Amino acid sequence: MQGGHCCNFLVLLLLYSQCSDLVYKMDEADSNKLRSNHVELIRNLNPEDVTDYLYQERVLTQEDVEKIDAGPTRAQKARIFVAILQLKSENALVKFLEALREGGYDELAAKLENPDRAANTAVVQASDSTELEELKEALKEQSEMVQAINKELEQVFDLNLMRLLSKSIF
Repeated sequence: MQGGHCCNFLVLLLLYSQCSDLVYKMDEADSNKLRSNHVELIRNLNPEDVTDYLYQERVLTQEDVEKIDAGPTRAQKARIFVAILQLKSENALVKFLEALREGGYDELAAKLENPDRAANTAVVQASDSTELEELKEALKEQSEMVQAINKELEQVFDLNLMRLLSKSIF
């Protein structure tokens, strides 16, 4: 009889693997937004700041919240949270964005809403960094020119001073 239970389990496992695309409900674009911000979410999100809101909005179940809370560290809780969130309905990302704003994560919500803007910001920051390096180089060159001019002025001053002194002595 135990062999029958094992076969039933294997059949259920096979059915689950065949239908995993039915279990996974989040829109692919939304899932990609989460994935492209995965490191940012793990580093900066404290799931405790959003789970109550998502439970209230029926995105998370009590079981989901308990799984998240079982994580030993904040980062582990965030990893569990993101994994669970990706298995939720299409509406989950919209509610998550609301929860982020409620929890004070406006910048993170903006990155998730518009990943292209975040990418553009990174490019702008990189170009700003390049511009900054160019400005530093130009400033260094100008500083060197000012030093050279000051040396020439000192030499001219010294020469004129010596001429003036030599005239007054003679």
